[in-house]
Amino acid sequence: MKQSLFAVFSIIICSFLLSACAAPQTMRPHGTNAEIMAEQIKQSEVALKRLVNDSRHVQKIGHPILAKNTNFCGEDVAIDYGFSIWNIYDVGVNYKIAADNIYSLGENLQVFQVIPNSPAAKAGLKRGDKVKSVNGTPFPYGKGASKKYHKIIRNKKENKKASIVINRQGIEKTVNLTGKEICHYPLMVTESDVVNAYADGDYIYITRGMLRFIDTDQELALVIAHELGHNAMGHIKKMKQNAVTGAIAGAILDAALGTSGFSNMGSDIGRMSHSIGFEQEADYAGMYFLKRAGYSTNGAANFWRRMAANNSSSINRRSSSHPSSPERFVDINKTHDEIMAKVKAGKALEPELKPKTEFVKTNKNRGALND
Repeated sequence: MKQSLFAVFSIIICSFLLSACAAPQTMRPHGTNAEIMAEQIKQSEVALKRLVNDSRHVQKIGHPILAKNTNFCGEDVAIDYGFSIWNIYDVGVNYKIAADNIYSLGENLQVFQVIPNSPAAKAGLKRGDKVKSVNGTPFPYGKGASKKYHKIIRNKKENKKASIVINRQGIEKTVNLTGKEICHYPLMVTESDVVNAYADGDYIYITRGMLRFIDTDQELALVIAHELGHNAMGHIKKMKQNAVTGAIAGAILDAALGTSGFSNMGSDIGRMSHSIGFEQEADYAGMYFLKRAGYSTNGAANFWRRMAANNSSSINRRSSSHPSSPERFVDINKTHDEIMAKVKAGKALEPELKPKTEFVKTNKNRGALND
C-alpha cells in the first residue's frame, strides 16, 4: 500500500515539474492540417522527381558497362532492348500519390527509361508509353508485374526479337525491337544518405549519399564498374563458401574442446578471410570493365583521394574488409598503366587471371558486398 501511494505521489511530482519546463514565448502562426497535407504532397513530388532523375541517370551511365562486358558475366546474361519499366507498386508508399500526380502511374506497366542509341530509342519508344503486350502475350499488371515482365521479355535469351504493343496517349502502336545481350544486374538507387554502393550477386545498388558525393559521370561509372566486378568475379558466392568452410573448422574445434562458439567465430573469420582481396580484385576488374565500356580510365584513381577527404580514417589503415585509400589509389593507377599498355599493343582488354582460372560463375547465393 505504501509503495502504491509513493508511486502515485512520484507521478504527481513529475507531472508538476514537467509542466514547469520553459516553453516558447512567441505567438507564431500555424498552418491547418489541410495546408500541411498539401505541402507534404508537394514535397513528396519534389523528392520523387529527384529519385527518378537519379535512377534514370544511373541507368544511362551504367548501361554501357553492363552491355560491353557480357563475356565476364557467366550465366547472368539477358536480352535487353534499352528500356526499363515500372508501375505504381515500384514506388514507396509515401510516393504513391506523387507518382500518380506526376507520372500518371497506375496498375499498368509503363516505360520508365529509354537508353540513348538503344534499340528502344531507335524504334521511337518514349518514357510514359504504356506497354500492352509483347509477341502477342499480354503484359502483366498490378503488384509484382515488373518481376513478371523480366520473365516474359528479358530472360528469353533464345529470342532477341520482340514485337511490343504500346499505348501512347490513347493511341496504340506496335514497336519492333531486336535486343542485345547485357549483364543481368539491374541498377538500383536506394534512399540511404550513406556514401556507399554495393552488390549482392543479383543487383547493383547505389545510394543517394554516393550520388551526392560523386562529382563526374566517370566517377559514377567507376563505382558501377567496381560493383560489377564483385558480381562478375563471384565474390558473394565465394564469401558464403568461405563462411561455411570456417564454420566447419570451428565446429571441429568445438567438438574437440567440448566448447561452443568456435563454429560462429569460424564462420565470421572465413567469410572475411579474403574480403580485402575481393575489394582489390573488384577495383582491378572494374577498371577493365570501365575501359571496355568506352569510359576513360585516366585520372579515375582521384576518386579515392576525394573519398579519403570524406573519410580520413581510411588514409592510414585498412578496415576489416577494405584496403586503405592510398592502396586503392596507387593500385588503380597501376591498373590504368596496364590497360593503356595493352591498348597501345593492340591486346585484348581483359583482366590478368591466375593460371587455370576463367570467368565461370553462377553466383545466385544472395548477400552483399559494399564498395
